Amino acid sequence: MRENRSDNIEKFGDALTQRIYDTFNAMQPYQPELGIINADLSLSPDNSPGPIPKGEYMVCRQLTLGETDDPLTVTAVDGGHVVFNPKPEWEPIGKSVIGYSDEHSHIPLIPEKMRWLHAGDRVLICWAGDTPVIVDIVYVDW
Repeated sequence: MRENRSDNIEKFGDALTQRIYDTFNAMQPYQPELGIINADLSLSPDNSPGPIPKGEYMVCRQLTLGETDDPLTVTAVDGGHVVFNPKPEWEPIGKSVIGYSDEHSHIPLIPEKMRWLHAGDRVLICWAGDTPVIVDIVYVDW
C-alpha cells in the first residue's frame, strides 16, 4: 500500500531539520573545558554531556608514559662519562685518574607529575570536532 503524502512530507521535514541542526552544531566553536576521570576511567566533562567511556576519548602522548616510578627510558650506549679532577693538584677521584672513562647507564624514572591517568584526576579537555582530547592533568594545589 502506498504511503500517505503527509507522511512523506513529514519525513522530508524531519530530515531537513536534522541537516540544519547538524550544520549549525558543526559551526559552533568548541571551548576547552575541565573534566574528571571516573573510577571506570570514563571521562565526565564539567559542561558537556557525559560520561564518555574509555576508548571514546583521546589522550595526549605525554599521558601514556606509565606509572609513577616506572622506568622512562634507559640511556643508549651506557653513557661514557669521563671522570676527572678540574685541577691536576687535587687527589684522584676514587681509583680513577684524569681521563678515566666510567661507563654506566641511567634509568630515569617517571615522576608523579608525568604519570598516566588515574580515577579522580582533574583534566583539561579540548575538542577536535566531536572528539574529546585530554590534554593534561590539572592541579588545584601544586
